Amino acid sequence: MVPLSAKVYKHHKKADGTYNVKIYVYRNSVKAYIDTEHYVTEKKLTTDLQIKDQHLLSILNRTLDDYRQAISDLGPRIKLFDGQSLKDFLIKKNEAIDFLAFCNIHINQLKANGQEKSASNYNTVRNHLRDFFENDKFPIAEISTGTLDAFVRFLKKARQLKRFNQFKKEIIVNARPASDATVHNYLRDFSGLFSAAMLYIKPDVPRIIYLLKYKSGNQESLI
Repeated sequence: MVPLSAKVYKHHKKADGTYNVKIYVYRNSVKAYIDTEHYVTEKKLTTDLQIKDQHLLSILNRTLDDYRQAISDLGPRIKLFDGQSLKDFLIKKNEAIDFLAFCNIHINQLKANGQEKSASNYNTVRNHLRDFFENDKFPIAEISTGTLDAFVRFLKKARQLKRFNQFKKEIIVNARPASDATVHNYLRDFSGLFSAAMLYIKPDVPRIIYLLKYKSGNQESLI
């Protein structure tokens, strides 16, 4: 059991009279504190600096529950952590992950492993995702079930794509609407990339992966 709690400390009082709420983490005799975006005045605290604002407590309890679930998911690996490393793990867990950057890393790893065909397939769908997002960066946390429907609609219409030729020069390619079979393949590979990023997902990922497999026709091992 890892002690976690939301705390306010007297010596953390700001010049404006507010206190930053910290998440206290203790593991293997090491204490650590995670800063939050929440600040409170003395009116929202008891005389011994306990938070009494019920709305804020509700928000903080959701954060604590999320952290406890992440710690529980570590299983036996929790033995490798002390308070500081656990703090780092919990902070990293909530960082915005660039999905397209992750795709590049995963594709390069496949190439390094000699899996050229898989790398090529993933690179193709990665390019279409970049066209769809209209950006070289896209936070994985913003991928939702609605994203999938919009991506399918994007694939099924005629569009202009930016690509690079063998001389690294950008060219415009006119793409015809994708067939159902092609859409199936792209969603299959989207599912593969998304599954590879499972360590950095948000809570509704099982639902997203289910829809990816369902829409692509791959209904084996549905979550």
